[in-house]
Amino acid sequence: MHNFQQRRVKDPKPKRIKLKGKAYSDLRKAVWKLQYRRCANCGKWVILEEAHLHHKKTKGSGGDDTAENTEILCWYCHMVDEHGPRWSKGCPLPDAESEE
Repeated sequence: MHNFQQRRVKDPKPKRIKLKGKAYSDLRKAVWKLQYRRCANCGKWVILEEAHLHHKKTKGSGGDDTAENTEILCWYCHMVDEHGPRWSKGCPLPDAESEE
C-alpha cells in the first residue's frame, strides 16, 4: 500500500490591477477631477502636476490601481502619510546646542 500525503492547495490570489504609463496618468487625472482638484486630507487646491496618487491599501498589501483604492493628496500630506508624523515635526537630527 502506498501512503500519499494530502497536499494543501492554496487559494489562487485574485489578479491585481496594475497600471503603467498613460493609463496610470489617466487614473491620476480622473481621481483628481473626482475630488474637485483638492487634497483628500487637508482640502487644499492641488494642481495636477503636483497631485500625488495615494493608495489607501498599499500595492505591497495587494492594493489595486483603481479609483476606489486611490485618492489625491498634496505633496505635504503625502509625505506625512508615507513617512509618519515624525516627518512633519522637522528634521530628527539633534541641534548644535544639544551636542555640547
